[in-house]
Amino acid sequence: MLLRFRDPHSKSVASQGKQRFGLLPICEQAGISSKALSTTQRTGSFEMTQQEEQKSPAELLVERILARGQSGQIDWRQAREEIHDAHDLATNAAERVLCLGVHKAIMDAVERHGAVSDVECFRKTRRQDYNLLLIKEVMIGKTDGLIDPIALAEITGREVAAGRMPPDDEFHKLATAGAAVLAPLPPRRPGFLHQARMLVLRLWRGGPR
Repeated sequence: MLLRFRDPHSKSVASQGKQRFGLLPICEQAGISSKALSTTQRTGSFEMTQQEEQKSPAELLVERILARGQSGQIDWRQAREEIHDAHDLATNAAERVLCLGVHKAIMDAVERHGAVSDVECFRKTRRQDYNLLLIKEVMIGKTDGLIDPIALAEITGREVAAGRMPPDDEFHKLATAGAAVLAPLPPRRPGFLHQARMLVLRLWRGGPR
Protein backbone atom coordinates (compact mmCIF):
# COMPACT_ATOMS: atom_id res chain seq x y z
CA MET A 1 0.00 0.00 0.00
CA LEU A 2 1.52 3.29 -1.13
CA LEU A 3 0.82 6.66 0.43
CA ARG A 4 0.69 9.44 -2.13
CA PHE A 5 1.50 12.90 -0.84
CA ARG A 6 2.69 14.84 -3.85
CA ASP A 7 0.82 18.06 -4.57
CA PRO A 8 1.24 19.06 -8.25
CA HIS A 9 0.89 22.72 -7.25
CA SER A 10 3.63 22.54 -4.63
CA LYS A 11 7.03 24.06 -5.44
CA SER A 12 8.78 22.28 -2.61
CA VAL A 13 7.88 18.62 -2.45
CA ALA A 14 10.61 17.76 0.07
CA SER A 15 9.57 20.50 2.49
CA GLN A 16 5.90 19.64 2.10
CA GLY A 17 6.62 15.96 2.67
CA LYS A 18 8.31 16.70 5.98
CA GLN A 19 5.40 18.91 7.03
CA ARG A 20 2.74 16.36 6.11
CA PHE A 21 4.53 13.50 7.78
CA GLY A 22 5.19 15.57 10.88
CA LEU A 23 8.90 14.78 10.51
CA LEU A 24 10.23 18.31 11.00
CA PRO A 25 10.55 18.03 14.82
CA ILE A 26 12.04 14.56 14.39
CA CYS A 27 14.59 15.82 11.85
CA GLU A 28 15.55 18.72 14.09
CA GLN A 29 16.03 16.35 17.00
CA ALA A 30 18.32 14.15 14.91
CA GLY A 31 20.12 17.10 13.32
CA ILE A 32 18.98 16.08 9.83
CA SER A 33 18.17 18.60 7.11
CA SER A 34 17.18 18.30 3.47
CA LYS A 35 20.76 19.14 2.49
CA ALA A 36 21.92 16.08 4.40
CA LEU A 37 20.02 13.78 2.05
CA SER A 38 23.05 12.60 0.11
CA THR A 39 21.70 9.07 -0.22
CA THR A 40 21.36 7.79 -3.77
CA GLN A 41 18.89 5.11 -4.76
CA ARG A 42 20.03 2.26 -7.00
CA THR A 43 17.92 -0.79 -7.87
CA GLY A 44 15.74 -0.30 -4.81
CA SER A 45 18.62 -0.10 -2.32
CA PHE A 46 20.61 2.79 -0.89
CA GLU A 47 24.32 3.19 -1.44
CA MET A 48 26.22 3.84 1.78
CA THR A 49 28.62 6.78 1.78
CA GLN A 50 31.40 7.25 4.30
CA GLN A 51 29.35 9.93 6.03
CA GLU A 52 26.33 7.62 6.30
CA GLU A 53 28.38 4.82 7.83
CA GLN A 54 28.91 7.09 10.84
CA LYS A 55 25.18 7.64 11.34
CA SER A 56 22.92 5.50 13.48
CA PRO A 57 20.32 3.18 11.91
CA ALA A 58 17.62 5.52 13.27
CA GLU A 59 19.13 8.56 11.55
CA LEU A 60 19.47 6.63 8.29
CA LEU A 61 15.84 5.55 8.65
CA VAL A 62 14.67 9.18 8.80
CA GLU A 63 16.77 10.10 5.79
CA ARG A 64 15.36 7.19 3.77
CA ILE A 65 11.80 8.18 4.63
CA LEU A 66 12.45 11.77 3.61
CA ALA A 67 14.13 10.70 0.39
CA ARG A 68 11.11 8.58 -0.54
CA GLY A 69 8.82 11.43 0.42
CA GLN A 70 10.40 13.52 -2.31
CA SER A 71 8.89 11.14 -4.85
CA GLY A 72 5.48 11.53 -3.21
CA GLN A 73 5.08 7.83 -2.42
CA ILE A 74 5.86 5.75 0.66
CA ASP A 75 5.06 2.11 1.31
CA TRP A 76 4.00 2.38 4.94
CA ARG A 77 4.17 -1.37 5.54
CA GLN A 78 7.77 -1.42 4.38
CA ALA A 79 8.46 1.66 6.50
CA ARG A 80 7.05 -0.15 9.54
CA GLU A 81 9.43 -3.07 9.01
CA GLU A 82 12.36 -0.68 8.71
CA ILE A 83 11.30 1.13 11.89
CA HIS A 84 11.40 -2.14 13.84
CA ASP A 85 14.78 -3.04 12.33
CA ALA A 86 16.27 0.34 13.25
CA HIS A 87 14.74 0.10 16.73
CA ASP A 88 16.33 -3.32 17.24
CA LEU A 89 19.72 -1.93 16.21
CA ALA A 90 19.47 1.20 18.38
CA THR A 91 22.20 1.54 21.01
CA ASN A 92 20.60 4.19 23.23
CA ALA A 93 17.27 5.68 24.25
CA ALA A 94 17.62 8.69 21.94
CA GLU A 95 17.81 6.44 18.87
CA ARG A 96 14.82 4.41 20.03
CA VAL A 97 12.84 7.60 20.63
CA LEU A 98 13.69 8.69 17.09
CA CYS A 99 12.24 5.41 15.77
CA LEU A 100 9.10 5.91 17.85
CA GLY A 101 8.69 9.40 16.44
CA VAL A 102 8.94 8.10 12.88
CA HIS A 103 6.44 5.35 13.70
CA LYS A 104 3.91 7.88 14.96
CA ALA A 105 4.43 10.22 12.00
CA ILE A 106 3.94 7.44 9.45
CA MET A 107 0.91 5.94 11.17
CA ASP A 108 -0.70 9.35 11.62
CA ALA A 109 -0.22 9.95 7.90
CA VAL A 110 -1.89 6.63 7.07
CA GLU A 111 -4.97 7.65 9.05
CA ARG A 112 -4.97 11.21 7.79
CA HIS A 113 -4.85 10.23 4.13
CA GLY A 114 -7.30 7.31 4.35
CA ALA A 115 -4.81 4.66 3.24
CA VAL A 116 -6.73 1.87 5.01
CA SER A 117 -10.34 0.76 4.66
CA ASP A 118 -10.96 -0.24 8.30
CA VAL A 119 -9.70 2.68 10.36
CA GLU A 120 -10.73 1.27 13.75
CA CYS A 121 -8.95 -2.01 13.09
CA PHE A 122 -5.88 -0.10 11.94
CA ARG A 123 -5.87 2.05 15.10
CA LYS A 124 -6.01 -1.04 17.29
CA THR A 125 -3.21 -2.69 15.33
CA ARG A 126 -0.97 0.40 15.40
CA ARG A 127 -1.43 0.70 19.18
CA GLN A 128 -0.37 -2.92 19.59
CA ASP A 129 2.59 -2.36 17.29
CA TYR A 130 3.62 0.76 19.21
CA ASN A 131 3.30 -1.05 22.53
CA LEU A 132 5.46 -3.84 21.13
CA LEU A 133 8.25 -1.34 20.51
CA LEU A 134 7.98 -0.17 24.12
CA ILE A 135 8.03 -3.74 25.42
CA LYS A 136 11.11 -4.52 23.33
CA GLU A 137 12.80 -1.48 24.86
CA VAL A 138 12.04 -2.50 28.44
CA MET A 139 13.29 -6.03 27.75
CA ILE A 140 16.75 -4.90 26.62
CA GLY A 141 19.40 -6.70 28.65
CA LYS A 142 16.92 -8.99 30.39
CA THR A 143 17.28 -12.75 30.17
CA ASP A 144 14.46 -13.93 32.45
CA GLY A 145 11.69 -12.97 30.02
CA LEU A 146 9.88 -10.93 32.69
CA ILE A 147 8.74 -7.34 32.21
CA ASP A 148 9.76 -4.90 34.94
CA PRO A 149 6.64 -2.75 35.59
CA ILE A 150 8.71 0.04 37.16
CA ALA A 151 10.96 0.30 34.10
CA LEU A 152 7.92 0.06 31.80
CA ALA A 153 6.18 2.86 33.71
CA GLU A 154 9.25 5.07 33.22
CA ILE A 155 9.13 4.44 29.47
CA THR A 156 5.38 5.03 29.12
CA GLY A 157 5.73 8.14 31.28
CA ARG A 158 8.36 9.42 28.86
CA GLU A 159 6.01 8.72 25.96
CA VAL A 160 3.14 10.57 27.65
CA ALA A 161 5.41 13.55 28.36
CA ALA A 162 6.51 13.59 24.70
CA GLY A 163 2.92 13.50 23.44
CA ARG A 164 3.23 10.19 21.63
CA MET A 165 0.92 8.46 24.14
CA PRO A 166 -2.25 9.91 25.72
CA PRO A 167 -2.24 10.14 29.54
CA ASP A 168 -5.33 7.92 29.75
CA ASP A 169 -3.81 5.14 27.61
CA GLU A 170 -4.65 1.73 29.07
CA PHE A 171 -1.10 0.46 28.58
CA HIS A 172 0.29 3.42 30.51
CA LYS A 173 -2.26 2.98 33.31
CA LEU A 174 -1.41 -0.73 33.53
CA ALA A 175 2.31 0.06 33.75
CA THR A 176 1.89 2.72 36.44
CA ALA A 177 -0.43 0.47 38.46
CA GLY A 178 2.13 -2.34 38.33
CA ALA A 179 4.92 0.04 39.30
CA ALA A 180 2.90 1.28 42.28
CA VAL A 181 2.39 -2.27 43.54
CA LEU A 182 6.07 -3.14 43.26
CA ALA A 183 7.41 0.17 44.56
CA PRO A 184 9.70 -0.30 47.61
CA LEU A 185 8.13 0.29 51.01
CA PRO A 186 9.18 3.42 52.92
CA PRO A 187 11.92 2.84 55.52
CA ARG A 188 10.69 1.90 58.98
CA ARG A 189 11.32 4.06 62.03
CA PRO A 190 14.36 3.02 64.11
CA GLY A 191 13.28 0.54 66.75
CA PHE A 192 9.90 -0.10 65.14
CA LEU A 193 10.47 -3.86 64.81
CA HIS A 194 11.65 -4.10 68.42
CA GLN A 195 8.61 -2.18 69.70
CA ALA A 196 6.25 -4.42 67.72
CA ARG A 197 7.94 -7.56 69.06
CA MET A 198 7.67 -6.35 72.68
CA LEU A 199 3.98 -5.52 72.20
CA VAL A 200 3.27 -9.03 70.92
CA LEU A 201 5.11 -10.55 73.90
CA ARG A 202 3.13 -8.45 76.40
CA LEU A 203 -0.16 -9.43 74.81
CA TRP A 204 0.84 -13.09 74.76
CA ARG A 205 1.74 -12.95 78.47
CA GLY A 206 -1.64 -11.62 79.46
CA GLY A 207 -1.81 -7.96 78.58
CA PRO A 208 0.16 -4.80 79.38
CA ARG A 209 2.19 -4.74 82.56
